[in-house]
Amino acid sequence: MARAHSQRRHVGEATAALLEAEVLAPEQIRDHHLAREIIRELIQLAGRRVPESLRELADRGGVS
Repeated sequence: MARAHSQRRHVGEATAALLEAEVLAPEQIRDHHLAREIIRELIQLAGRRVPESLRELADRGGVS
């Protein structure tokens, strides 16, 4: 779901989907290359207004 929202440039919805997935399987968000790639894309899409929840998710996932 997060990938689909990301492709539609829906940063909030994609972030929410990733946060929901993190609750169910935190290791998948932290360790999976595709999840980290989506987080990077969302940060780029957000520009200067990166939501705090996305920034925190990136920190937990080790995404710079």
